Amino acid sequence: MNQENNKRNPKRFPLESFPNYLEDYIEHYNDVMRFDVNAQAMTVLVHSGALLDKGILSFYKDKFQRPIIWGCVVQKSSTGKSNILEHHTDFLVNKDCEITESNCAYVSDEATFEAIIKFNQNNSKGILARIDELETLILGMDNYSKGNKSKLMTIWSGDQKGGNILRKGEDKPPKSKPKLSMIAFTQPSKLITQLKGDDFYSGFSSRFLFCLQYDNTPRLESSLRLNPRYINTLNPRYERMWKIPSMEFHWSDEANEYYNEWYNDRYMMYHGWEIMESYMGKINTYGMRIAPILHALYFADTKDKIPSRDIPLSTIIKLTEVSDFFISQYKLMLENRYSNYEDEVLNMESKEFVKCYKTLIPQRHYTHTELKNHFKTVYSSPTSINARIKNTALFKSSGKAYLKNIHDE
Repeated sequence: MNQENNKRNPKRFPLESFPNYLEDYIEHYNDVMRFDVNAQAMTVLVHSGALLDKGILSFYKDKFQRPIIWGCVVQKSSTGKSNILEHHTDFLVNKDCEITESNCAYVSDEATFEAIIKFNQNNSKGILARIDELETLILGMDNYSKGNKSKLMTIWSGDQKGGNILRKGEDKPPKSKPKLSMIAFTQPSKLITQLKGDDFYSGFSSRFLFCLQYDNTPRLESSLRLNPRYINTLNPRYERMWKIPSMEFHWSDEANEYYNEWYNDRYMMYHGWEIMESYMGKINTYGMRIAPILHALYFADTKDKIPSRDIPLSTIIKLTEVSDFFISQYKLMLENRYSNYEDEVLNMESKEFVKCYKTLIPQRHYTHTELKNHFKTVYSSPTSINARIKNTALFKSSGKAYLKNIHDE
């Protein structure tokens, strides 16, 4: 069923999953402006979700989600990330400038949890947080309040109530359905410091879809110029998405069946790899969230007054292509999180584990059972041992065997 998906380059966003007008647009800006394909695609996806009404629901069987996307682009400095962020969120920024109501905002570059709740009150779209450096957000939350991450996670989960933020002399705010979309950038060198182990295991980091910069070649100038026909390609279509009313979307029966088979196949591929198995649950949630966004992007290129309430099989096939990309990107992110900082890998482990690890012979092939027996003096839990054996920064798999990945100095 998904043989074609497996043939795709896992490091490049599958632009063919987008409508033709959007695929052409991203390719053109990649050719002329050297805007990275992956960074553009991620920003477009998050921005598009932020255009949709807070009342839009995507139903997969008896479960539903709203189009809330948190995306993080891992991209080197001086590669146009700020330009990409500004360019592909320009439509919503202009809408934000047109707001006349108080306590309402569509875009934020920095906000507290309390402000996110407050500015969601008179707002039918929610807020798009544009984070130029993810580390700034994480350090800010850690310094301001240790509870802010857990609060933010309730918004990601689509908490219908959002909690009460009470202030002396102010009226109790009305109940709302807070919606926070987030597009963040970070540098590869900062992954190891800002995405610490506790962020992974608390579930905070796994709430993000990650993508790595695709093109790492020198950003040389060229004589290419932007084609005028692309200048106003997206805004009319974004306007149509903006006007989609609050509505429910339901996947067709054949779409449900196709997605069931795809998801179960992918889940079993990572069964037993704790961190990836956990992430597959988030991928499932994001499947329900991305489906209406793709549905709306395709609707925007039609003359229909409103989109169909039924999400067809064709859209779900596109969804699985996008989901396969984000699964592969998360794996790469986990690997690259350590790749240039091998000395940091062992620094995150206990002294007992490091001592035991260094006694392993480089270039020797170890079976899974041999490694389990080797580390059982350090960890009594098979899950803890298995997590380290599956850590590609520590071990490289070779068939059914494993090789030590970090050589002793």
